[in-house]
Amino acid sequence: MRSPATKLAIGLLLSVLTKYTHATCKAIPGDPGWPSVQEWATFNASLDGVLLKPPPPGGVCHPGEPNYDPALCPNVTALWTTSFPFHEDDPISNAFNNWNNDSCLPYPQAPCSGEGYPIYVVNATKPEHVQKAINFARERNIRLNVKCSGHDYLGRSVAPNSLSIWVHNMHGIELHDSFVPQRGGKNRSCIPEGLDPFTSAITFAAGDTNGDLYAAANTIGMAVPVTGGHDVCYGGYVTGAGHSILGARHGLAADLVLELTVVTPDGNIVIANSCQNRDLFWALRGGGGATFGVIVSFTLALYPDEPTDLVVTGIGPIVNNSVHFYDAAAYAFTQYPEIVDQGWAGYGFVQPSNSTVPGVGSQFYVDWFGLGRNATQLIELATPIANYINATWPNEFGVEASVFNFPSFYDFWAANTDTGSPVGVDIVIGSRLLDKTAIDNPNLASYLQRAVIPGGQLTEYMVGGPGVHNKPPSLNAVCPAWRTAYSHSVVGVGWVPFQTAMETQQLSDLNVYVEALTELAPDMGAYVNEADPFQENYHEVFWGANYPRLLAIKKGVDPCDVFWCRACVGNEGWQEVGGQLCRV
Repeated sequence: MRSPATKLAIGLLLSVLTKYTHATCKAIPGDPGWPSVQEWATFNASLDGVLLKPPPPGGVCHPGEPNYDPALCPNVTALWTTSFPFHEDDPISNAFNNWNNDSCLPYPQAPCSGEGYPIYVVNATKPEHVQKAINFARERNIRLNVKCSGHDYLGRSVAPNSLSIWVHNMHGIELHDSFVPQRGGKNRSCIPEGLDPFTSAITFAAGDTNGDLYAAANTIGMAVPVTGGHDVCYGGYVTGAGHSILGARHGLAADLVLELTVVTPDGNIVIANSCQNRDLFWALRGGGGATFGVIVSFTLALYPDEPTDLVVTGIGPIVNNSVHFYDAAAYAFTQYPEIVDQGWAGYGFVQPSNSTVPGVGSQFYVDWFGLGRNATQLIELATPIANYINATWPNEFGVEASVFNFPSFYDFWAANTDTGSPVGVDIVIGSRLLDKTAIDNPNLASYLQRAVIPGGQLTEYMVGGPGVHNKPPSLNAVCPAWRTAYSHSVVGVGWVPFQTAMETQQLSDLNVYVEALTELAPDMGAYVNEADPFQENYHEVFWGANYPRLLAIKKGVDPCDVFWCRACVGNEGWQEVGGQLCRV
């Protein structure tokens, strides 16, 4: 028989669970359930004073905003579209304006409010800060947001009326000559599938970036898969899968994870690896971030860096408005898988142009990278492509090839940070993974023509490769389409803020481009970190046959939906309504 005190405790617990499990909407300022000023102050004290209430960064250009400073406005305006670290270093800013509804751009003629941003931010520097933030949000039914760098094409790092966990300042890198995952007290083998647990490894924190990791690994001659942007946080990259030039040889970033430390939605700090919390470990390697909890520490396998040859191959029309441009580009594309199978990886581009100047603009080219390989091999593989194009369409195309040698891939990468990707703009991208069946389609030329943005380009990341293909689809939650993909093909559109008609047209055009790629590869999927956030059937497109298991794991670790983000696992039961997150 239960005592009266036990019955009372159970009754209170049930009432709390009922209140927050069945609440119609997450609390927002002005609601009876929103914490009082004193409650926020008490919460801040428990965090050692790291709770922030930041104003919109663009407010420096707007009289009446608390951070208005006309002397700073020109500098912020200049940095807004040219400096990714500016947005990364701000607790609530993000790289793409449309995800906070252009609510406060640093232009005096634009409106300004904080409506598109989080209300409070926990500037987390240790796991306990993350733990307390999760508990506070869960107990008070407040929407949670997680941000590191803010470089997120799906807008998952900013949320209105939320409490945001900013992990940007969580740092700590440790290199290991060998690493064996923790067994959790169980006397059994803990060998990750497909990986040698005694390999060299790197442990890092949630705020560490691609540049931080690779620079550290380079000190011992080792390498990690990386994006083009040095300042992008590694955590969001690896949880989405993480493609790279290096990964084409050694696997996706998610394939190399040995162990994770996670703060779960119930506020516990747990270790996830092949021996303990196995389902969570499987889900976090490719299932997306800000969904199953907050990863505060990662351990990733390393492998030796190698001398690298970069061979830039370009083919462009030497006649105006060549009617065979897409035919030639399609033929070249069909030959690329053979090059990838030989161990090369590349960033390819199809760039048509309406230029009236001969040879200007229109071209298709690939920056091919060979790790530990001689450029002569690539020239031998690429020469037949050029010969076929010149023989089939004589006097229509010019061919160029340039060779560059680097002592290691790090030497190339460190000197060539990505400065071309736009920031501080309104943009949405779409993508599709293409396998050899798609690339060999006899109508490939027409599909390419439909998918390429007029006056823009189609990007072909040729980063599938043997290292990705030789991993079993069951290894982790990565979209199974990666295991047969050769190209991650990407298109993107942008628009001028507040130009509604232009935005509508651009998004409609994006649907056309992505539809062409989807028809070309109907049985494939898309890379979740670089995909259309408005993609239909996105759960299946981003995770394929893995989605049912992912959803079951999500419901198991987060039954009350403490974490929610757009185009994420388990988000079906909620929608954003006027800046508030509500049940559907």
